[in-house]
Amino acid sequence: MATVCTPSFADINCQFNRFHRANHLKQNLSGYTDIDQNLEIIDLKTSEATIKLVGPKRATNSLKWHKIGPENWNLYTITYAGDFGDLLVIAHRAEENIKILKGWYKAALVDSNVDTTNTRIGRCFIE
Repeated sequence: MATVCTPSFADINCQFNRFHRANHLKQNLSGYTDIDQNLEIIDLKTSEATIKLVGPKRATNSLKWHKIGPENWNLYTITYAGDFGDLLVIAHRAEENIKILKGWYKAALVDSNVDTTNTRIGRCFIE
């Protein structure tokens, strides 16, 4: 098994341009829309620049992040959990996580409650 070399403290800058809401009670209220939201994580904390963004531009209210998942498996994604219950999932190619990830990657930011699941779709730059 490969060792994940992407540090849990990597700086991550995300841009989300699509939003999907799945309404579990009224499926006719589910659907996609275009958005322009951002998230920057520095040392596992949401950056001050992100916190200062007005609601419609800010992708999350989470302030602290934790890398979750096994460190010694070759995975296709890296996942971070925010302290507001959202998950940031960053996709990469197989075996790419055995080196330090750097560059642009597809990403999704997901939050859920009993009635809805919200997904912001975009990309993140890992430095």
